[in-house]
Amino acid sequence: MGNRPSAGIEYNSTAEDILAETAMKEAAENRNRFYWATQLGNHDFRMLKVLPSGDFDSLVECNIEVWHLKTIIDTSPAYKAVSSRWSDHEKSIGEVILRSGSLVRRQPVLGRVEDILRRIRNTTEPVYVWIGVLCIMNGTEEPAMQNLLPLIFRRANETVIWLGKMRPTRSGDERSLAFDFVPNLCRLESITVLQTPSKIKRHWNGFVDLLRLPYFSRRWVFLEIILSTHPVLYYGDKRINWMDFCDAVILLGSQFEDVESFLLRKTLGYVGFEYDLYVGLFLKDLRALPAYSVVKTSRELFEKEVNGTFYPRTQCSLESLVSMLPALQSTDARDVVNALAPIATDRTYWEQTIAGHEIDSSLDVYQLFVDYCVNKSGSLDIICRPWAPQTETLPSWISRTDALPFVSDKSGRQNGEVFVGYPFRKRYDASRAAILKSKHVAIFGQPSPHGVWHLDGSITVSGFIINQINERTEHAIRMGTLPPDWIRLSGGKRREDGSSCANDNLWRTLVADRGPDGIPAPLWYGQACQYWLDISNGKSIDMRIIKGKQHPTMALEYIKRVRSVIWNRVMFVTKGFSGSRLLGLGPAKAQIGDTICILHGCSVPVLLRQLGTQDIWEIVGECFVYSLMDGEAMSVDNIKATREFVIK
Repeated sequence: MGNRPSAGIEYNSTAEDILAETAMKEAAENRNRFYWATQLGNHDFRMLKVLPSGDFDSLVECNIEVWHLKTIIDTSPAYKAVSSRWSDHEKSIGEVILRSGSLVRRQPVLGRVEDILRRIRNTTEPVYVWIGVLCIMNGTEEPAMQNLLPLIFRRANETVIWLGKMRPTRSGDERSLAFDFVPNLCRLESITVLQTPSKIKRHWNGFVDLLRLPYFSRRWVFLEIILSTHPVLYYGDKRINWMDFCDAVILLGSQFEDVESFLLRKTLGYVGFEYDLYVGLFLKDLRALPAYSVVKTSRELFEKEVNGTFYPRTQCSLESLVSMLPALQSTDARDVVNALAPIATDRTYWEQTIAGHEIDSSLDVYQLFVDYCVNKSGSLDIICRPWAPQTETLPSWISRTDALPFVSDKSGRQNGEVFVGYPFRKRYDASRAAILKSKHVAIFGQPSPHGVWHLDGSITVSGFIINQINERTEHAIRMGTLPPDWIRLSGGKRREDGSSCANDNLWRTLVADRGPDGIPAPLWYGQACQYWLDISNGKSIDMRIIKGKQHPTMALEYIKRVRSVIWNRVMFVTKGFSGSRLLGLGPAKAQIGDTICILHGCSVPVLLRQLGTQDIWEIVGECFVYSLMDGEAMSVDNIKATREFVIK
């Protein structure tokens, strides 16, 4: 399962790369001929018996055995399954001895394969190990093995998640510090025992460096972990239980702003330089990394039973999985969806959706996936939720991952939170989906001149127009700064001394009228907003003000929420049906003249832009409009004004 080494050699490869890949290609071909001595029958698979050795550095010797599926079901023998990333361009080459019956071969292998086998080898007893790069014959056996892999991982008494060898450096291996860091974190000790900024940064950055390993960016990794009953992370001679690792990741992710603020205040206290000089000292936000989404999804959508098995919760639909794991990579772009289907609770519905379709490209899969989401759930929210690779050129209704709050190749937050939320946790109900009698809220594609319906990159939906954007601010600059023109555009009242007043229209819009995790905005947010208006004295509310000194806890909670919403968004003004002034938030690319619509089946308003003079539209993005988020616009007159929108 996952990415196995390919024989392809890139044109920009070095001579060393070419020699290494050529050697591995020849080794794979020779190994395949060697494996014909252990041809597999139906439901058979190979298992390595790693022979014991008291000498850690001695050559690893393995017997190749053929097991039947019934063997692991009936007798439950102890064995380990290996999950790792097999790099196409790994330069390190090792060697193991393979025995198959009377045949013996010195087999060249990837360096990390030799490292794994040497690390899990026992000194006195043989160890059984399933490792794909040695147990599957490339090409002919791979399709048949895909059906056996889930059971192989589920029945293993341990899944070895191999992250690599330790790196000897002058200052020590910071990744290895993370393995020492985790047990203390799980006892809620480490954050309080870190007394100096340098210690915080070293431990934090070591943990981040561990999470940034390429292993966690593989889409197939999630399946291998979820299918395992006892996954354990290995880094050299150090180990961490997967569940403890998850606890540490979630805890550090939740503490990011607090730890960063502490570090910044300490640093500013030691030297008197300007705040801007410390931008480069900020900690890497864990939530920007693929590893964080892997951990979060395993906790949100699965529960662990007493026997160690991960069991999918009812909300573990394919739409939920794809929505929560958008940053993971796959060799085949179609696996953005297909790789997660085996563990989805509604995989049968997906199989029915794609049945009978000729799928020639990733775009075909993506269009069918949106079709599946809309028709199964009756919701259009997937057209606003980022999930598709940003490397693809796609229709505007297939939202790409560069609109995510955290983008894996960037440092820290890049955009505000997604208004539509997750499929199982909606935050708004702008179109009052409950009043719709039909789940078929969209039509995908168009009929050809010959009358054959085909997917052409278009979607036809129904809804009605609220109005156009009349005014807008500049986008909220990086770091979630709240510029003064946002306050002015809100049109709030002023006090006698000329200072701004935090009216409902302003303070609720700045937090999208919600608290963390979509809860209703607490009323004390209004007082917290007023605190920041007073302390800023008409200037930008930026990081210098926020983190340069101590503030009341409730004020910090409010501004933290504001920053998570307005990041890289604009504030705009439009008019309601009665001529009232409506305040809203939209993506940075929103323009004056863009059309605000309520689309039937979508839980938030959507910004549309007409393409030329034709009645064809593109999606600019989701938006928030104060007083229109909970179905207030769904009057009888507006419903009568329903029309169709063809979106490309």
